[in-house]
Amino acid sequence: MRRLALLLPLILACSAPADDDDAAAAASESGVVVGDRDFVRVMQGGATVPERYRPLLDAFGKLSSYCTVTHVGNGIAIAAGHCFNAPRTRANDLPCAGYTVDWGYRRDEPAYLRSACRIVLAAEYSVSRDYAVFVVDPVPPVKVAVDLAGRAADGRRITMFGHPLNRGLEWSRTCTVEPSSNLLAIGSDGTWGAGMFTHQCDSERGSSGSALLDDETLAIVGIHNGGVQPWNYATHVVDTPLAELLDPSFNVPPVVTFTPPTPVGTARGAITFAVDASDPDGHIAKVTFTLPGGASAVVEEPPWEVRFDSTTAADGAYTVVATATDARGAESRAQRSLRIQNL
Repeated sequence: MRRLALLLPLILACSAPADDDDAAAAASESGVVVGDRDFVRVMQGGATVPERYRPLLDAFGKLSSYCTVTHVGNGIAIAAGHCFNAPRTRANDLPCAGYTVDWGYRRDEPAYLRSACRIVLAAEYSVSRDYAVFVVDPVPPVKVAVDLAGRAADGRRITMFGHPLNRGLEWSRTCTVEPSSNLLAIGSDGTWGAGMFTHQCDSERGSSGSALLDDETLAIVGIHNGGVQPWNYATHVVDTPLAELLDPSFNVPPVVTFTPPTPVGTARGAITFAVDASDPDGHIAKVTFTLPGGASAVVEEPPWEVRFDSTTAADGAYTVVATATDARGAESRAQRSLRIQNL
């Protein structure tokens, strides 16, 4: 039963996404996880939801893996760990190439920004926690505050926004924080979900990762993970590493990736090695290239590229390394393998 329970949110949240709202809505008729399915579509300008929520709406995004994301500041976003196939114990600095977030997507309005996931700072998908904290670039202009004072008390009124079934942003109205003991009724053996809380805000496949906000302070108290009628379950945000990762002293590492005209495969003659380097919470101080044959070159301003004469290295296989260093000393590396063939 425990294994089934752990797999359930992944099955519910990570089906192939539907891009068309009408098709998604039709398919969702039998896909309700919890609630009465009285979602409120968030329309342009937020006119369909209470005014006090409207300043936050552009902080919610649609993850390409069929989940919902919330920006919490400095390019740091949160979702559920199973949205990234996270391991059952905390893992740090996981790659996330190919994941994107569309911010501000509405039924009647396209996303105003698409960000790439640069790195997953920390993630876990276990019996008591299901979260992912990751870096996005470009950074959306709106963020939601996080309540790290303690676990949300039972009875606390909360609210949720998400992208159920990959539709435009929808409001799940309000509900209350309820105890994890409710999970015993839907198959928990007493260990699964022990550190979580339950709620009955409307949810559907694709709601996974949605932030649960205190309805009075509008600060995040939890991360929605999944549900089985009649209960949803969620991770207390205070049980994630957000306090550590949002601390002003924490330095988000830079991001570096090789870009054209960097060669792939076999190369000879005059070669250009180029990278895209960025730092979500600061700026790049330098990029150091380790080149074929052991030479190195330091570039201290963009464009982040270096020219290399292949005749200075013997024929053979090499790995070129680009190390980006930010202004506070954090480093990230990218590698590119190629073969030098001068003859």
